[in-house]
Amino acid sequence: KKTSACFAPSNSKEIGYIGEAYVFKCEQVKLIAAGRKDLADKIVQHYKVLDYCGWDITSYDEQGNEIFIEVKSTTGGNIFGFIMSPNEWSKANTPDIAARYKIYREQKALSQTPEIHVIDNKNELISPNEKEAKPTGYKIGN
Repeated sequence: KKTSACFAPSNSKEIGYIGEAYVFKCEQVKLIAAGRKDLADKIVQHYKVLDYCGWDITSYDEQGNEIFIEVKSTTGGNIFGFIMSPNEWSKANTPDIAARYKIYREQKALSQTPEIHVIDNKNELISPNEKEAKPTGYKIGN
């Protein structure tokens, strides 16, 4: 995946969109390779239609089960250290969704070799000394 000099992402929203599009393509490739083009054609790109359901992509595993993917992209290589909105965190903890909610942490998002680390259990993100995730602040304005 390349970025041209004409399009140099300057903010996290642009980098996020690039990451979401990359993960969407990866999900299509995964399902088509598994012989499930029928499922690849049903993937929903919530990020494109500004549907704030609590995740970016509804996809499927190879058996046809829905999975809910929240994409977190970075141009660096750090797996941890990203922000989840209250809506995303709430959905990740909803009983009928939690087991199928996955965080795809895309690292090196603008490089020729982006990497995706799949976090199946959001609780692995919380340090052992904490009981739950807590907001540390709110961004106001631009």
